[in-house]
Amino acid sequence: MSWKLLGPLALLGSVLFPSSNSQDIGKADVPSASEQAEAEKFIKELFKDDYAKRTPADKITLAKKLLGQAIQTKDDPRAQFVLFREARDLCSQAGDVLTGMVAIDEMARRFAIDPAAMKNSLLAIATRTAKTPEDFKSLAIINMKLAELLITADDYEAAERLMATAVAQALRSKDAGLALRANSRTRDLADLNAKYEKVKKAKELLMTDPAEPAANLAVGRFQCFVKDNWAGGLPYLAKGSDPG
Repeated sequence: MSWKLLGPLALLGSVLFPSSNSQDIGKADVPSASEQAEAEKFIKELFKDDYAKRTPADKITLAKKLLGQAIQTKDDPRAQFVLFREARDLCSQAGDVLTGMVAIDEMARRFAIDPAAMKNSLLAIATRTAKTPEDFKSLAIINMKLAELLITADDYEAAERLMATAVAQALRSKDAGLALRANSRTRDLADLNAKYEKVKKAKELLMTDPAEPAANLAVGRFQCFVKDNWAGGLPYLAKGSDPG
C-alpha cells in the first residue's frame, strides 16, 4: 500500500511539504550526533518511568508529553530538538500520524530540517505498521488532507489515487462517517477531474500565450465557478474574452 502513498508525495514534493533554504534563515542548526546522544541520555533518564511503558497508547501519551515539553523549552536547543525527535519517533512506532506531523511541523519552525523527508518517512512507516482502527483513521484523515493539496495543484490523477487509499483506510477504521466523507469526496473528485480535462488545453496554451482571451476565460471560469477559487480565478477572467 505504501507505494500508492509515496508516489503522489514524490510528485508534489515541496508543494505538499514546503522547504527551502530561504525558510531556514534564523533557524537553529540540527545538533550534532554527540550532542543529541547526550541530550537523549538525560531525557530518557528524566522520563524513564514513561519509557518503560511499551503499549502503543503509552507511547502516544509519552509522545504528547515530550512534544509539550519541547514547545516549552526555550534555552536548550539540543534538548529541544531531541524532545521533538523522540515525540516524532514514538508517534511513528505507535501509528499516531497526526501528532507525529505536529511534532515535525514544530521542529521545522525552529530547526533547519527537511520536513518533507521526515513526513514521507513517518507516513511510510505508519502505513506499513497500521493495525488498529484508530491507526487507519489517522492515515485516512492525513491522506484526505494531502489529496486536497494535490487538488489545489490541479494534480487530479494523483489525488484520485490518494483518495482510493484513503477510502480503503477509512473503511478499515470502522468510522462510518469518515468512510462516507471519503466516498463522497472521491465522487466529487471524479467530477472535478472530468471538468479539468476540458480546460487543460487552455491552461497549457496560457503557458506560451498568457494573454490569450478565450483560454483565460476558460481557466478563470474553472477556478471561480468550479473550484470556488475566486482569488486565483479573477485575474484570468479579467483577461478573458467575455467583457461581462
